[in-house]
This record gives sequence, structure tokens and C-alpha cells, in this order.
Amino acid sequence: YKEIEFLLKKEIIKGYTDGKFKPENPVKRQDAAIMIGRALEYNGDPKDTTFSDVPKGIEGSGYIQSAYEKGAIKGTAGKFAPYEFVTRGDMANFISRAFKLEDEAIINFIDVPISKSSYLAIRQIVGHGIGQGYSEDRYDPDKELTRGEFSAFLARALSDEFRLPLNSCGYDSSTKQNPDY
Repeated sequence: YKEIEFLLKKEIIKGYTDGKFKPENPVKRQDAAIMIGRALEYNGDPKDTTFSDVPKGIEGSGYIQSAYEKGAIKGTAGKFAPYEFVTRGDMANFISRAFKLEDEAIINFIDVPISKSSYLAIRQIVGHGIGQGYSEDRYDPDKELTRGEFSAFLARALSDEFRLPLNSCGYDSSTKQNPDY
């Protein structure tokens, strides 16, 4: 709740036209690029993009192209897949690149092999108190992220006030609920 309020006040996130935020809804790649773009004050003016599936007229085209130019997002085979849902691994990549994280936690989640494209980014967000595992040995990188979870990660990236306590495994065993809230 506090993280969502923080981002709302900064006009980084917005609710739906019915006045609700719907934190349990999954977040799309397009929306993640928009939120990161607003947070880092990227140019959001509609524009042609590098991606064949993101024309100028699509919502967020300016943020998507700006995030690409700044190295925060990447595509695959010339496409961005703006309507696909963001996974925990995707989020780690977006946040790590956008905020240029360097330090990393020395942690090995059994479900994040070194060959996984988000391997380093996951270690970086854990090392900065932005994210954590679901247990001492699991991160669940392919799980789709909700709007509420993405908001928590983004608020932590922006403000030390929301950072998680750091320990050797990136998992707070005293928390019985979803670790990302």
C-alpha cells in the first residue's frame, strides 16, 4: 500500500478509468516500460520505435523507445511483445538495467541457473534490497508479476525508505506472506 501511494503521488503509476488500481492484475511489458519511463523521466512523447510490434500510435511508444535507447529494455528478434505479462525475471532485468545496478548478492536460487538471462539481474536486485526470494533457495523467475508487486519493486528501486533488509539469502524468514509486498 505504501509503495503504491508513493508512486501515485509521484504520478508514476495511475489507476484505471473506474478509479481503481487493481493491484492483483498482471502487469504488461508495455505498462512496465511506461512506469519505469515516468520514474526516470524518460521522454514519453509518442514516436516510432525500434520494435516492429510497437508502432508510434501504441500507448507508451515514447517510453518504450526511450527505455530501449537508455538500455533499460530489450526485445527479441526486433519485437518487444508489449502485451505479454512481465515475469519476476523480466522485472529484475528491467530494474537492474534502468537503475544501472552493479553490486550483487552472492546467492544461488535453485530455480535460477547461471544460464538464465535474468541470473545476474536477480542477484543485483536482491543485493540492493529491491527483491528477494520466496524461500532461501527459490526465486520463481517465471512467475507473472502483479501491478502491486511491480509497484513494490519500483518504489524500492527509487527510495531507500522501502528497501528490504539485506541478509545472506535475500529472504526474510520472519515474513509469512508474499515477500514482495
